[in-house]
Amino acid sequence: MGDAYEELKGMLEEQVKGASLIEKARDSMEEQKKIQRMNSIAFTDYFWSWVDGTLENNESIHNHPSFGTTCKTEEDYKNFERLEDLYTYIEEYASRNYIYPVGEGFVEFYNLKKNDTYYEIGLIYGQGSSIYIKKTAPVPEYVDFECLKDDIDTPRKVSIDEGLAKVYEQIDVLTDNRVPPVIIKNEISDYLTKTAEEKAKVKKIGSKK
Repeated sequence: MGDAYEELKGMLEEQVKGASLIEKARDSMEEQKKIQRMNSIAFTDYFWSWVDGTLENNESIHNHPSFGTTCKTEEDYKNFERLEDLYTYIEEYASRNYIYPVGEGFVEFYNLKKNDTYYEIGLIYGQGSSIYIKKTAPVPEYVDFECLKDDIDTPRKVSIDEGLAKVYEQIDVLTDNRVPPVIIKNEISDYLTKTAEEKAKVKKIGSKK
């Protein structure tokens, strides 16, 4: 029995060790991604000089099999790849900060504010997809360039996370009191549906005035 115990103990220790190594490797990869992102040319003055310079003669910067391309030189194509990197950074940042893309037909985009200039950067679909960027008018909802660059959480995210933490606490109280998870789930779903319907009614009434 002693041998079996020692064998089981050894197996568990190996599992814990393996899990720890996986966690360390994951943390290392995330750190490398963060460093790579911080050093990306997509955040440099050089890159944005290229963006603004190209947009002086073009409504947008794009490279799509169906809609043509604004890339004319090797530098243009390299910077377009960096534009694709920038879009990926925006997608990841937006997802973590509860910022959602705007969809219009075959286009999905985010608004980006850099200093006092607003840009629309998104994807064009149809026989393949491609990134594009263009200048746009000021909008109330946008990704802030400096916050994106330094990976700073928005005040909205902080507020939402704090609110969710309170919700989770209440859910813990309910489960501790043996309320079945399915009941909690159904009650929350019903509440959200009812709230959405009430807001829709108020909006409809307001539009008639």
